Amino acid sequence: MSEIDAIKSITRKVMTRDFDLVPTASGQGNRVHLEVWSNKLTQLPVGLELGHSTLVNFWLLRSDLPHNLPSGVTRADKEPTRDGWTDAENDGANHNLKHYRQFAGRPITRLGVRTVADAHQILNAITGSDPAGFSADERRAGAVGAAYILKINGEDHAPGGLCRPKSAEDWEGRTLQMPWRGERASSKSNKDPGDRVAVGDRLYIWTHEDRNYGHGLGLTATALADEVEAKEDELAIRLREVILLPRPFGFQILGPRVQDTVILQCMKADRGLRAWQMDATEKNCIDGLIQEFGSEAAARKAAAEAKYLSPLERAYNEELEDILQAENERKMAVVKARPGQQKFREEAMKRHGGRCVFTGVGVAAALEAAHVIPHTGNPAFEVAENCLLLRRDIHALFDANLIAIDPRTSKLVVSSALDSSRYAKSLKDRKVDHKLSREALRHQFRRFMVANDQDGDGHVGD
Repeated sequence: MSEIDAIKSITRKVMTRDFDLVPTASGQGNRVHLEVWSNKLTQLPVGLELGHSTLVNFWLLRSDLPHNLPSGVTRADKEPTRDGWTDAENDGANHNLKHYRQFAGRPITRLGVRTVADAHQILNAITGSDPAGFSADERRAGAVGAAYILKINGEDHAPGGLCRPKSAEDWEGRTLQMPWRGERASSKSNKDPGDRVAVGDRLYIWTHEDRNYGHGLGLTATALADEVEAKEDELAIRLREVILLPRPFGFQILGPRVQDTVILQCMKADRGLRAWQMDATEKNCIDGLIQEFGSEAAARKAAAEAKYLSPLERAYNEELEDILQAENERKMAVVKARPGQQKFREEAMKRHGGRCVFTGVGVAAALEAAHVIPHTGNPAFEVAENCLLLRRDIHALFDANLIAIDPRTSKLVVSSALDSSRYAKSLKDRKVDHKLSREALRHQFRRFMVANDQDGDGHVGD
């Protein structure tokens, strides 16, 4: 079988299994030159030209393009006109496309595919179907496999122990050691055991962000499983077609968007190292998040925005994991004097007029200077707009996430854990002049909301 025939065979099998054939406008018509299919789960439309002898053309809406295209794929963008489409060379599109409402009047792109490997990558990007029905030979040849998020300790399990690769070549052709212990070494979001990773499967490699588990960057790269060997308590997976995300992202960058995807909610709740097998909907969600947060466009946007950040905001974005670590240490540590601490206190006393921001108490011996974004050693956090002056007991409650300032109203919110105490009566809904930077104010409120029950409109529950 020739390369082109193999592409056609694989594509036909995937379409038949995971897509519905869209009827022509007349209900009859010759599909030799064009077929349009719609994904059974997502309704993503795909136009196919399978009649050429040297390539297969995929037609996709511009908005549905994979975030990274194989270098061997020929791309042609087409803009809608009154009677079809055109491009910079005044070349149109397959005229039959205009009869399909899925494409009519919308920007589209033609992808010319000439190799099985490139077809594999395109098909993986537009469907998250599992490998059932494909032979091992077909999987090795590039048929669509299952899709997994591999959550690993980058220092222990990434190829060569490179937790933060600088280029795709650092991981390309090298072996990832995936922990594989117990029946839930692979898991689905409904908590059913998942399948074992196999040759041809699409991999989304997530290096654990916690300092104790490698201090990775979260979702770092995508790849295909080239070889898979079962060893004691692990799978040795050789990677191919590694694509590094221009902007890796984890739970901190995603923020509340984690709630949009069930499998990410499961991953956040269960911090173990395992393979998470995705269904088609979950894979499409992850691909969408990659486009939004991890693509070249997202990286350019983040870089542009960073130019206008204050030193404190820039340090906050760059040191999220260190801040979280400092938060944990602050909960357990006995407070010790640090160099510069006296100066920080003096600046806090001056900024807040020598009075507790929350209670108005002006007894200096009872007051403490409180970092809002915790001290990490970065001087960017040793600034007046990151400090509050608080009475000692109020400071302890603030650090324990029992009191916070609502950024929308500048009023105090109090945890329901304090309902029976005098603090709730004296502090709840009191408006304060906090003088905090926007980033510090948001940080303290986010950690308060995470630590306390929250209803849908952002208010603390009873």
